[in-house]
Amino acid sequence: MAGNYDGLARMLVLNIGGKSNVTSVSHCGTRLHFVLKDEGQANTELIQSLDGVVTVLRENGEYQIVVGNHAPEVYESVLRTGKMEELGVSFADGQPAPAESRRSRYAWLIGLLVFAIIETAGITLLGIPLNVGTFVAMVLGAVCGSVICEAWDRHRKKVKSAAANRQSDTDADQAPAIRSEVLGAPVQGRIISLADLSDEAFASGVLGKGLGFEPEDGRLYAPCDGEITTFFPTGHAIGIHSDGGADILIHVGLGTVKLNGQGFAPKKQQGDRTKKGELLLEFEPGTIREAGMSIETPMIISNSEMYADIVLTKKASAKQGDMVIETKV
Repeated sequence: MAGNYDGLARMLVLNIGGKSNVTSVSHCGTRLHFVLKDEGQANTELIQSLDGVVTVLRENGEYQIVVGNHAPEVYESVLRTGKMEELGVSFADGQPAPAESRRSRYAWLIGLLVFAIIETAGITLLGIPLNVGTFVAMVLGAVCGSVICEAWDRHRKKVKSAAANRQSDTDADQAPAIRSEVLGAPVQGRIISLADLSDEAFASGVLGKGLGFEPEDGRLYAPCDGEITTFFPTGHAIGIHSDGGADILIHVGLGTVKLNGQGFAPKKQQGDRTKKGELLLEFEPGTIREAGMSIETPMIISNSEMYADIVLTKKASAKQGDMVIETKV
């Protein structure tokens, strides 16, 4: 998929029934989670045929559109192009919060500043009673604050979009060569074939080839040398671009984005370099199970199509660092 997802986002918004049919929207490492007022309005067959959409799932009262590792970028485009920022739910701060709430707080802070300035000089300059002047100052402050924040937000998004497009062009021109490499087990525990995972998107293999694990403890390590391209603030999903060119996604538990970071303690952050065997994350399997979620942890290669073959271990279990996947060009 290209770096600009606005076209895909517009098609998604149109075919889920528009903004008026959406109660809320969020995302995890691989998919968009819509809560729709009427799922009957969604054109599922057309959505599944769109370039960039892997599949559509219906789970836990949600209409889930699987788009792979680009889920965060597609989500931002959906909010912007669908003009539904107030419906966006963020799990980055530990609790769901409308994206619009931060802007509102800033608007009122600026409004209070304007109010203070007008109130200081307003009695003599406006020549009106204190109570009326106070009301006028508050209204002017709120309006000015909202206008300033809206202008700044538009500017920030424009700059961010331009930077993303430039980076996309640079990445295309400087794409690294793909080479064969060996990936180690990120956790210690039982090995599960993708087909046996309880999540349909991972089990079908459409997100990429790989393996699942049932961790015996709460430590996750880097399977290779590379760069951490994605590390969700909630800690449940990690993306790594290996030095050999593999795009690796490790998803700790299934549906665990809804824990909002509870029980997860990242040891590295997005953008960091990592070495094979380095501790990336500590997590609490008990917390995941107590929430009624699966501890199954898939590790997939999302650019599997770039390789001539991907060889998976036949072992039933692995210790951390054991060879479990070999990519071949």
